[in-house]
Amino acid sequence: MELVYRFDESASESDLITTTYHEVLKEYWNDKGFEITRESEYGDGSDRTMVSKRPDKFTYVYKTRRLATLTITSGCVKRVDDWKSECIPPLGGVKPEDDYASKHCIAPEDGTVEL
Repeated sequence: MELVYRFDESASESDLITTTYHEVLKEYWNDKGFEITRESEYGDGSDRTMVSKRPDKFTYVYKTRRLATLTITSGCVKRVDDWKSECIPPLGGVKPEDDYASKHCIAPEDGTVEL
């Protein structure tokens, strides 16, 4: 299973994303016992890639190249027949035209999530 969060273009170019978030994530991942398996810088140092693995084999990849992304993968997930994925409640801050989830996930049957 994979979950990807993409920052928009203006945020991706900010020092907050290219430097501060990288440093905060690195410290957090180290504090939590995640193994940082890769850390690379390109160009002027604002294009970075950092990969970490949790003891339970979840992998986190933070990239600040072009559009910054945080990707989380879990590895193989056993298939469940007739499973319907439900939307989690939105956190806000995403423009409707950029809201991929509202167009591609299934709302719970009780209708508690508004998209």
